[in-house]
Amino acid sequence: MSLSLIVKRLFWPGPDFGTRDRYNLRKLLLKGQEIESLDVGFGNGCMTYFAASKGKSALGVSILEREVLKANSLRSLFNLNDEKCQFKHVHFNKLQESGSGPFDQIIMFEVLEHIVDDNSAIENAYKLLKPRGQLHITVPNRDSHGHFESLNRFENGGHVRHGYDFESLQKLLEAHGFEILDRRGVGFNGSILGFKAIAFLRRAPGPIGQLLSLLGFIVLWPFVQILNLLSCRPWSIYILACRK
Repeated sequence: MSLSLIVKRLFWPGPDFGTRDRYNLRKLLLKGQEIESLDVGFGNGCMTYFAASKGKSALGVSILEREVLKANSLRSLFNLNDEKCQFKHVHFNKLQESGSGPFDQIIMFEVLEHIVDDNSAIENAYKLLKPRGQLHITVPNRDSHGHFESLNRFENGGHVRHGYDFESLQKLLEAHGFEILDRRGVGFNGSILGFKAIAFLRRAPGPIGQLLSLLGFIVLWPFVQILNLLSCRPWSIYILACRK
């Protein structure tokens, strides 16, 4: 194993504080030898790898081909083969047409705010789940994000809306037949400040940016934890729902 892979494994799931906050939700995932999972917009693949290692199989889908190529190349880091864990370059709304599913659980972390037709996305999630299958979803907390941020009119990777609050997201899910099982806040002020600092350090070219982000993570980690304890309003919200 190369030095870069050893470092990546040591700091997994990486120096991104937002990703780390969401990775803590892995304890809420279904686990078991028969569990088949779908991870939509998988990011660095941390939840996909975890679901695959704790279940029968996991599929990650993304509209970004570079994410798919990178995620597939890291499977061996977790002793996973393509039967247990796959990443595909496909839009979530086209997935049912390809014959994929049904799944025991679907993970949609920080995805819905990028999709113009969120009703269709939730409807598709419902159709892709088995009866009593579970949907794990996080979105930006509309009450925490500055509404000065620019929005995109089309799906090109940016946000098309200023997130949701608990009530609006719950209403959207229930309108499509989901039952709400749990809800909680994810990521507080410390994590957001840490996220922005790491993003700034990553702007340095190549390996320098990677090294700076890791060093920044080590230095910032204790301060991030303290600030999170002093915060009361989450940056993102999480809802666990199941198909009735």
